[in-house]
Amino acid sequence: MCGLPDVATWSCGTIGGMIKFGLAVFVGLSLAGCATATGPSAVPTTGASTPSATQAPTATPTASPTASPTPTPTPTPTEAAITALVISAADIELIDADGSAIDEFAYNDDADTVREALTSAFGSEPEMSTDSDGGTTDYYWEDFSFRAYDSATGANRTFYVVAEGASVGDIAIETADGIAVGDAEADVETVAFDNHTDDGGSETIEFYSLDKTEVDVTESTDGGDPAINFVRVWVPKPGTEITRIDAPIANYGE
Repeated sequence: MCGLPDVATWSCGTIGGMIKFGLAVFVGLSLAGCATATGPSAVPTTGASTPSATQAPTATPTASPTASPTPTPTPTPTEAAITALVISAADIELIDADGSAIDEFAYNDDADTVREALTSAFGSEPEMSTDSDGGTTDYYWEDFSFRAYDSATGANRTFYVVAEGASVGDIAIETADGIAVGDAEADVETVAFDNHTDDGGSETIEFYSLDKTEVDVTESTDGGDPAINFVRVWVPKPGTEITRIDAPIANYGE
């Protein structure tokens, strides 16, 4: 067929070219089909991300530092409330509700220190009067008075106290035996170590002596009796009720 005239020759060449083109297209489509069958899956079109084949190494979690607990403040001990002032032959004591002594002051302690403690306990400043000739200053809270001496006296004391009521505010005032102003005379009779009647003044008074204690003094005593201080209780007659308690009262045997 290749020896045919020019028209045939063109036709033959053309046919041959077309055959070659068809074979090329066939081969190309075959290769494309193979690549599609073995290649990676199509990317989903749902919008979800596909995890990467190689994942980044997971970081080791770092423990958060443990916060130190806030320390609980130690409560400040509350000072016990004073409920009573006890008058004895040796001293006065400020007592709490349990009967424990918060403060105690001997009669030869510094008078200003004692007065300040009483002012704190009673919760108010006292009224004051001064006797410059006698060297004394008196302080008053309701029915209680405190006398301060400018210097220690022969009675071996720097201060002296008088109760003419059973309390100052909420602070009860009593002797070491529990005797208070307003109690019956019969109560003090059972605890007194001595008593005597004084009728030399405008009224008759029965004095009772309580709670004696020996003291060291420089004055001489007659009869060799030991020098003592004690608490004195007053019962005016014809009454039968205690009206006053004072201390210290000195008896040096003179």
